[in-house]
Amino acid sequence: MERDYTDYDVADFLEDSAFIAWMKGDDKIGGFWEKWRQEHPEKEAVLAAAQEQYRLLAGFRKIRPQPGDEEAVWQRIAAEIHGMPPMRVHAVKRSWFRRPWWQYAAVLLAVAMASWAGYRQWQPADNGRVVVQAGNGLKEVILPDSTVVVLDRGAQLSYAATYNRHVGLKGTAFFRVSKQWSPASGARPFTIQAGKMQVTVLGTVFSISRRRDSVQVVLQEGSVKAAAGGRAVIMHPGEKLRWSGRGFDRSAVNAQLYMAWKEGTFHFNHTAVGELPDLVKYLYGYDLVIKHEASLPVRYISGRVSAANEEDLWKSLELLLHVRVRKQGNRIVLWPR
Repeated sequence: MERDYTDYDVADFLEDSAFIAWMKGDDKIGGFWEKWRQEHPEKEAVLAAAQEQYRLLAGFRKIRPQPGDEEAVWQRIAAEIHGMPPMRVHAVKRSWFRRPWWQYAAVLLAVAMASWAGYRQWQPADNGRVVVQAGNGLKEVILPDSTVVVLDRGAQLSYAATYNRHVGLKGTAFFRVSKQWSPASGARPFTIQAGKMQVTVLGTVFSISRRRDSVQVVLQEGSVKAAAGGRAVIMHPGEKLRWSGRGFDRSAVNAQLYMAWKEGTFHFNHTAVGELPDLVKYLYGYDLVIKHEASLPVRYISGRVSAANEEDLWKSLELLLHVRVRKQGNRIVLWPR
């Protein structure tokens, strides 16, 4: 074989036919890979991570609905939404273009589970508000003004039955806010109440996370105004803002990494290990502690890592950073091997 694998990352291996044949037990190609592994010890961590990802995903099987299931589902949905405000809710379908085969299995399984579990995850509350629950999967909501919201697992969105571009949020969500214009009053703001923080936007793309007494906003496009505790801050793209009750903490970040929960993949590009604690806190709520960080053999991460769930990230960090990962209550501790 003449192919050069020295610049491959995990995703590249998982798309390679020779690698797949090896993982399926093809004896004819097994010798090549064992020899290549010995000749390229610097790629051991990446190759091992690709093997682990393959084993995790190889067990997925196709889920086939039974005859008549689809019609029954739509009849049930139609019966439940009769008289509701114009809103569309469905499980998130990430981009299907150029998607490697190994991602189809995970996404299809997630969509199937979300579809069967999500029939009754939105309903009008007693106080005249519409409540949308994400359940165990991501859920996309298209509001009456065409604003798109993607709710992370367990998140909740609510708004008045007489929609007025003001919503409440618990958990983590991605927003792509549509611009609305009135000849009488000009641009109509869109507001989000997340705990004690209120975020006001005109048309922008961002992610917001509310966990216990902390609220964080990461801005990808446009600008937003965040207000809490009698203070207000104007954010710009590539910034993260955190409110914890004592004030605002602003920092520059790679906004795409903080959207990884929605896309299903972390795209690390020379990301410093020191940036991981803030990222883990935002996405999963854990305090990440790196023991003896100065002695780690790897100081930067590049490549694509699955963000399907937190366990995939811990396993990838173990392989990429040569560390052991231990969960201690609300802390994730990384120990050099």
